[in-house]
Amino acid sequence: MSTLNLEYLGHAGWLIEGDNFRCICDPWFGPSGAFFSQWLPFPTNRDLWDASLLSNLDFIYISHAHEDHLDPWVLEQVDRSTVFVIPEFKDPILRTTLSKMGFTDVRELTRDKTEIFKGVKVKIVEDDGYMDQDSCMLLDTGDHKILNLNDCHLDFGVIEECIGDVDILMLQATSAIWWPCAYDYDDQDLRDKCIQKRHNAVRRAIKYAKTVNAKLTIPNAGPPFFRDRSLHHWNETRRDETNPFILADDAALIMRDEGVEAQALTPGDTITLGETIQTKIDQEKYNLVYTKLTEYVAKYAQQVQDEHPVPSHTTEEHKTMVQKFKKHVSNVCKTSQLYVPQLTFNVLFDFNGVEKVVVNFSEGTITTFSNQTINYEFTLCPDAMCELFKSRYIDFERFFLGTNFKCRRDPDVYNEILFTLLKNFDIKRLLTSEKIYAERKDLLNETYELEYNEQKYEVQRYCPHMLADLKRSGYVNESGHLVCSLHGWEFELKSGKCLTNGSCPLGVKQLKK
Repeated sequence: MSTLNLEYLGHAGWLIEGDNFRCICDPWFGPSGAFFSQWLPFPTNRDLWDASLLSNLDFIYISHAHEDHLDPWVLEQVDRSTVFVIPEFKDPILRTTLSKMGFTDVRELTRDKTEIFKGVKVKIVEDDGYMDQDSCMLLDTGDHKILNLNDCHLDFGVIEECIGDVDILMLQATSAIWWPCAYDYDDQDLRDKCIQKRHNAVRRAIKYAKTVNAKLTIPNAGPPFFRDRSLHHWNETRRDETNPFILADDAALIMRDEGVEAQALTPGDTITLGETIQTKIDQEKYNLVYTKLTEYVAKYAQQVQDEHPVPSHTTEEHKTMVQKFKKHVSNVCKTSQLYVPQLTFNVLFDFNGVEKVVVNFSEGTITTFSNQTINYEFTLCPDAMCELFKSRYIDFERFFLGTNFKCRRDPDVYNEILFTLLKNFDIKRLLTSEKIYAERKDLLNETYELEYNEQKYEVQRYCPHMLADLKRSGYVNESGHLVCSLHGWEFELKSGKCLTNGSCPLGVKQLKK
């Protein structure tokens, strides 16, 4: 029987070795962190870095293009002939980035196009949406299967169809998003929404683990550590149920309570998969992180909070950036055929003392704020925006993930199209996203039959949020609401009204008995 050894490298990083086989997944060690230096791995993995990690590799797997997975600091030290295995996305940003760095052997795989490295079958299952792109990797030796789901939120039906049962599952069980932390909620609303976010993240992880019947589940790929002083509250309170960034050990405990065998690790811990599954944990390091959490967080913050600040820019540079923003918005309004017409409200971009710019995308207007009615408001760091507009690809998500901004919305309704546009603000990527959107929106016409309390309903099959298959991943809760278990969105079964976002109703029709 074959044996696989897994070493946890921190965050979503793994070194996986077998008989003459060696690959590394999503290595993130750069001292500047990610997302304008706001994210760092938690726990720290700095003591593990050694350039020899990058030697004698069969391949490096990069799951998607976010900087905590696609780390330029690490990649600069990789031999340019190294094989890269990546998902085949319609948006070429991941492939293009690697090619521009000089890598000559980049292999794009999909759920239908696999490859074998020294007897290990490698399958990548891509999640290629109009809003996000991510992937997971399945390693199959014939004796054992490992699923590296990282922070990919694939539809459960796709997991059932493409993966099957596995021995080991590595996945995210925490929030890694800015909502609701960056939003202007009163204290009670913020607490309630954070509890909801924390609960949904762990519930989703449990469902994934049960879907693949994992013998061992490892929560990883977050939560990150926030460098900015203004965000230290979210580092310091992770034991609280009102903190959405649940720690791996707390997530593992909840998972075990729900019948899922789960174990938290610290960087450097290992798993051996042979006739049995054995974990080797550095108990001293584990206790330092999780038993003495308050002291660990305080020391980590002291070490990193003044490292790699966002570069300061002059007043003139701030003004130039705002003009670039306006010009780019104008180009977006002229180019977009699908997203812009749907954004029929005012969005305020407050560049924090430089200028307040009001954009109505559907009307193509860009004006200075003068007490207009505002539906969405973003308060942004002008220095970070200067850096963003230096980037080859303008992607607001790079800034949003850092969480050091403020947002307000009235009414308090999430607008997926607005965030999709801002995530794909680069013109070429915007066109690609709209093409995918047009293709996938046809799915909204499909329905399925659901029976609850002796009443049958014809229900829209795909969730209007992220098009999860409700026939496979939906369930009716104790309140009689249909819930999408991928992100926790709730719908009234009788009316289809979305209780999570009033602007995204679900098509539902009661059938005659």
